[in-house]
Amino acid sequence: MQEALEASYPLVEETKGYSVEEFVSAFEQLAKQYNEWIQKEEDLEKTIMIENPFAGNIHTTFSDILLHVANHGTYHRGNVSTMLRQLGHASTMTDYMLFWYQDSAKNN
Repeated sequence: MQEALEASYPLVEETKGYSVEEFVSAFEQLAKQYNEWIQKEEDLEKTIMIENPFAGNIHTTFSDILLHVANHGTYHRGNVSTMLRQLGHASTMTDYMLFWYQDSAKNN
């Protein structure tokens, strides 16, 4: 965890001036790398230890980490939707099913 945090600091500086389009492009590249990692990982039930400087050490599996990533993304999408409504704007659809249809439309 500490290594991941330290590796992220330069990215914060690098992305400070990004436009929306640059963030979309960066996210698409990151999603591609993430998918490539998932596809080559042979054992998603393999147990690893995570050293979290804020919460301590825990043993978990890659499959639990994937569930956490999906759930945590939902949490943040809900926060963005709430902030939009508080600012008087309509929220946006954040359902995972929308992703299926958008992805399908790109491939057709």
